[in-house]
Amino acid sequence: MGDEALKAVLCIPGERKHYAVEFPYVEEICKEIMISLMPCLPEHFAGVCNYKGGIVPVVCLDGSVSRGQAADSRQMVLVLRHQKYYLGILLYREPYLTQISGEEQIRGPKQQETGLWVEKAYFMWNDSLYSLVDVEKMLEKLIIFE
Repeated sequence: MGDEALKAVLCIPGERKHYAVEFPYVEEICKEIMISLMPCLPEHFAGVCNYKGGIVPVVCLDGSVSRGQAADSRQMVLVLRHQKYYLGILLYREPYLTQISGEEQIRGPKQQETGLWVEKAYFMWNDSLYSLVDVEKMLEKLIIFE
């Protein structure tokens, strides 16, 4: 994101932290989608959903979700796609589309290689810090079987 060209991103406000994803990775925002719990999944998973006939894992923005919150409830899910892989992100608030340039990028904390979220840049927008998610690396961390 070092250039000055405008880049379309979908901003995802969270409870504790704000994220953004580059718009080309956004497949769809699904409202009122059923999330089913799966046993023995790490706490950052809300469960799975049926998206156009396929089972898609759904993760939580802020790391964990109350199992009762996601169980048998209809939620808003952002579906991301990279190549043949899909990932759902449980949304707590309405996301919004904006354009950012290199001017909004700031120097952030050094990326840690632990946890689910992989951030590739940070930027300030509307007086809030946003982490630009590296969708490709995040999906690589989730892929267990080819």
